[in-house]
Amino acid sequence: MISAGKQLSSLVTAAAVLILVTGAEAVEKQPLELNVSGLGIDLSSLDVGVSALGLLYALEEEDAPDDAEARRQFDLAANLDLTWDLDQQFEFGIQLQMGPGGGTMGLVGPAVELTDYFITWRDKEKLILTMGSFDLPFGETTGRLTNNGDASANSLLLNSLMYEALAGPMGTLNVIGFKQTSRTDYFDVTTSLVNGTDEAAVNPDGNFGASLRLTGHDKERRINLSGSVVYSDDYENGHAAGVAAEWFGWLGELYLLYPSFEAGGYYGLMNFNNTDTGADDIAVAVWMGELVYRFDRAHVAVRASGWMPDTDGDALQLDYLETCSPGLAQGEFVTDGELIRYQAGLGYSFTKHGMVRADVFYDDYMDEVLDEFSTDVIGAMIGVQVTR
Repeated sequence: MISAGKQLSSLVTAAAVLILVTGAEAVEKQPLELNVSGLGIDLSSLDVGVSALGLLYALEEEDAPDDAEARRQFDLAANLDLTWDLDQQFEFGIQLQMGPGGGTMGLVGPAVELTDYFITWRDKEKLILTMGSFDLPFGETTGRLTNNGDASANSLLLNSLMYEALAGPMGTLNVIGFKQTSRTDYFDVTTSLVNGTDEAAVNPDGNFGASLRLTGHDKERRINLSGSVVYSDDYENGHAAGVAAEWFGWLGELYLLYPSFEAGGYYGLMNFNNTDTGADDIAVAVWMGELVYRFDRAHVAVRASGWMPDTDGDALQLDYLETCSPGLAQGEFVTDGELIRYQAGLGYSFTKHGMVRADVFYDDYMDEVLDEFSTDVIGAMIGVQVTR
């Protein structure tokens, strides 16, 4: 059995230290002024954004392997965003991600990584063209994910299961290529043509991936109904860091976004074909639903998400699923990979730039190999988010 009281006591004690240390960094500071006029460099159009996330978390697996490492640890991640407006229409931007690395959640580190780098042209926000590296625009939920050191767009710290399958529990899937977004008062269209799901420029098989997202909304963008499709053929790309398979997926989403209340979710189907394993195609149903209530300086949120493969018990399909399935279990008794994640959390803004976060989560594996074993995982996270 899991000693929840003991874990909670340890988390609360350590969180007090974390808040005192990190909270000092969240005090609003005057902007840094640099006099570089003598060098002929104009920094007046350079926008600098910083996001840092300090975490303390504990995970317990009911029947973890004997050699499994304990997963109770502090972790830290940070993002540095630099965007330079070259003129009224062109901008150039990069994002650097960093952290100590080696943690359970797969946050970047110890080396600093250059993730996003792009050139964007805008026509009064009605037409936006981007070339470079960006998050794959598969679903409106892409803009509501935790991305390494930045969880400010996410009502909860961990991402839902489908997006975890693509890029880890606290990451986003970067791709390289071309993206365009057309916006009207009631309708948006986003398309992309990319190298595939690899996060580098390498594309040895010469295949491209593509995505299409259509979003209808009211003029205030409070009601959003979206449909997305994606296709990528990377099963011959041995360097692929993303989905090393031929992948087709569709996703339908609905979000209701009001100042004090948000509700939304998605349902879709993803089809994977990895011919190198000799397995038949694998169809995975994916879904998510969440509710968020916002107060003046705080919010509470609940979410459930599902990952439901249809494998028919085929051994080759199960072997391949081990390489791409989400979930936080370390055990050896997961069979068909059917999984539901339950999440609940709250956040409180104690300064303009700082927020305390606290989440609990439960990964419920629906079917195990043996009835007497369970790979279910329960966990809690406490952290401080600083964004400027």
